[in-house]
Amino acid sequence: MNDYLKIFIDGACQPNPGNGGIGIFIDSKEIREEFSLPLEGIVTNNIAEYEALIFTCLLYTSPSPRDS
Repeated sequence: MNDYLKIFIDGACQPNPGNGGIGIFIDSKEIREEFSLPLEGIVTNNIAEYEALIFTCLLYTSPSPRDS
């Protein structure tokens, strides 16, 4: 079986705390996607990291329009 799913996430802010954003890279046999999104409000680096993880989890647990 050669199926795989690689997910790389990162969150950052400048300064800490400050304006933040998340980056997500998803790679598999079927798809390759990148997301780069700003976060609202003032966040710490730690919060930004967790927001990237939460966004990725919601992305893969929500129904996809492609599944219709």
